[in-house]
Amino acid sequence: MQQRLILTVIALLVLFPLCKAQNTLIRFGIKGGINYVKLSESHSSTVPPDANSWLTSYHAGVIIDLKMKEHIFLRTGLDWQGKGTKYENTLTKNGKAAPMYLELPLNLILKKGAKHTDLYLGLGPYIAYGMGGKHRYAALVTDGTVFSEKITWSNEPPVTIQPGNGGYFKRVSWGANALCGIEFSGKIALNLQYSYGLSNARPLEEKYGQRGLSAGIAVFL
Repeated sequence: MQQRLILTVIALLVLFPLCKAQNTLIRFGIKGGINYVKLSESHSSTVPPDANSWLTSYHAGVIIDLKMKEHIFLRTGLDWQGKGTKYENTLTKNGKAAPMYLELPLNLILKKGAKHTDLYLGLGPYIAYGMGGKHRYAALVTDGTVFSEKITWSNEPPVTIQPGNGGYFKRVSWGANALCGIEFSGKIALNLQYSYGLSNARPLEEKYGQRGLSAGIAVFL
C-alpha cells in the first residue's frame, strides 16, 4: 500500500507539466480547510459504549479535475486528512484520538455554469491509509493521569482492556464523500463535504464508522 501511494504522488508530479504543456482538459490545484470529525459506534458487546463527540481537525492536499463532458468532471487528488474523535468511557475521560491519513478520493462532479461562477455537486468513494497522529487521554484508573501517545495502527485488537485502547486504529479505511460548492472564474472553489466511512476504523468487536464534515477552499493553477 505504501508503494502504491508513493507511485501515485510520482504520477501526479509527472502528469502536471505534461498536461500543462499539451493544454489538455485537466486542471491541477491545491486545497485546504477544516474538518469536524467523530466516530459512530455500532454497539454489540457487553462493554458499555464510548461517548463519542466531535473533534476539530484539518485537511490539505492537491486536487485534479478531469473534464469528461461539458458539465461532468472527475475530481481526484491526494489529501492529508485529519480524522478521529473525542470520547469518554468507564476507563477514560477527556480522550482525544486524532489519526492522520493520506487519502485518495474519486468524485464525479456535476457543474452548472453561470456567467462568472459554477455551482457543483459531487459524489464518490475514497480510500485512506493511516500515516500518523496523536492520542491524548486521562486515565481514571490512575486518578486522572494524562497520557499522550502516538496512534497505534493494528488490525488486531488490544490484548487487554485498558485506557489506551482508544488510540487503536486500522491502517486502511474507505468510504464515500458527498460534496457541493461554488467556483469563481475557474480559479477558486469553495466547498462543503460530508464523509461517511464504510469500513471499521478500529480493530475492535464494535464497528466504529468515521464521520466527517469539512469546509475548504481550492485554488487551481
